[in-house]
Amino acid sequence: MVNLKKWCACACLLPMASFAAPDTRPDIDELGARVMQAWQVPGVALGLIEDGRVTLAKGYGWRDIDGQEPMTAQTVLGIASNSESFNAVLSAMLVDDQKLAWDQPVQAVLPEFRLKDAYAGRHITLRDLHIHNSGLPQDDVAWYMQALTGAQLLDRLPHLEPTASFRRRFQYQNLMYTTASLAQERVSRQSWAQLVHQRLFVPLGMHSSSASLESGLIRHPQAAKIYEVQGGQTRAIAYKNIDAIKGAGAINSTVDDVLKYLRFRLGLSGKDLLSPGQAAYLDQPQILVDSPINQAALSRPESLTYALGAMRENHRGYTVLWHTGGIDGFTSAIAWIPEKKWALVVLTNSMSSAALVLFQTLADRAVGAQGPDRLQQALVEQAKTQEAEQAQQQAFFKGQIEGARPSRDLAEFAGCYVHPFYGEVHIQFAGQGLALQWGDHAWPLTHRHRDVFYAADGDRGAMGGAKAFWLHQPLGFVTDADGKVAALEVSSEVWAKPQRFVRQAASK
Repeated sequence: MVNLKKWCACACLLPMASFAAPDTRPDIDELGARVMQAWQVPGVALGLIEDGRVTLAKGYGWRDIDGQEPMTAQTVLGIASNSESFNAVLSAMLVDDQKLAWDQPVQAVLPEFRLKDAYAGRHITLRDLHIHNSGLPQDDVAWYMQALTGAQLLDRLPHLEPTASFRRRFQYQNLMYTTASLAQERVSRQSWAQLVHQRLFVPLGMHSSSASLESGLIRHPQAAKIYEVQGGQTRAIAYKNIDAIKGAGAINSTVDDVLKYLRFRLGLSGKDLLSPGQAAYLDQPQILVDSPINQAALSRPESLTYALGAMRENHRGYTVLWHTGGIDGFTSAIAWIPEKKWALVVLTNSMSSAALVLFQTLADRAVGAQGPDRLQQALVEQAKTQEAEQAQQQAFFKGQIEGARPSRDLAEFAGCYVHPFYGEVHIQFAGQGLALQWGDHAWPLTHRHRDVFYAADGDRGAMGGAKAFWLHQPLGFVTDADGKVAALEVSSEVWAKPQRFVRQAASK
């Protein structure tokens, strides 16, 4: 582990001038240093287009701390959910090709597509997939915890409980973008990685971009190493393979490459790739974003809308389209203002609010807004979140019944428990306690009272890991009429109601 507290304050500034390209911007350099220091971010890559011209393409800090390899505009990083913008463009291209239609039911292309709400399953369209109005919650547990293919995720969708009526409200949902990718594959007869490479990366000259962990990060000589910060210490972590979710988050790219994509979205290049009608349609507002995600809005959260693969809002009279992304060790932000021929890309190699703050601050400057100090605002919100989490933990422990022991020996709880959407959870007995294993992730369990346990610590991961899924959430074992352990009920703030994992009979 490396302590970056002192390093970040100086190294973020001093080494950068030697590889700034094409210009150095002292104002942005100073902002980048402040943001990196606030969250101990190892490296940031940033690109800026102003009046249709690239005015900054630069790296700050390190893509590899131990190897002292600097972050540059050519460093490859994951862009996570910013892949959704590319996904929407591919759908528009296939609409131009008359292979897809925005109002075409998904089942016309993917007959196997089903949802628990049968009406929604029959009527959901390609457009619906791209605007997060399916009624399904933002539930990333199944694909994050296990190595599942896109087709396997599609098969499990009928078992995911909706939390809103179809087309009634915005609820961010990655698996709908994965479904759009599968529809694109079906009509193009290509893998999604091949399709995005052929239709966008090659014609736009995005030669360092891919939708593959193997070629994009593991084998690429300019790939960034990724890090997490815990207790003031920074340590390298492993890449998360999210190739299976395809256009919901699988793209890896560089600042130089994303700037080429943003020039295309501004209408400055690639004009023959997409019809004017489809190019304009992509940027049109589709649905009001009335969810907690709108707190990231630049000005008025109540006016934030979603276009196709991007947030859209009016900021000081200008239309700003933007999106953020995050997965283990990577965060990103892209934005563009069509009227000003302005665009921004921020890529980082650790999880924090750094990319969001840089986007918000530079977007404010682009439209002449004298807004709040976005960094200070983010730190205040972070402190409020931490206080809320502490209060939640305190409330959890207040409900504990002292001296209420388990109904049986701990070894009797061990076994495999299965949910039709979330898959297999393994409860293991080792030594004196229980542990929970889900895919490649594991947590030791602590007894709360009676037959209820919880994860107090363990594997976290960038998508929330134990924090979002298990940490200080009750895991209760349920017995059947014969008094045998029959199921595991799991409560989590991610879910609207507890989910039941049924115990499987032990193999003989």
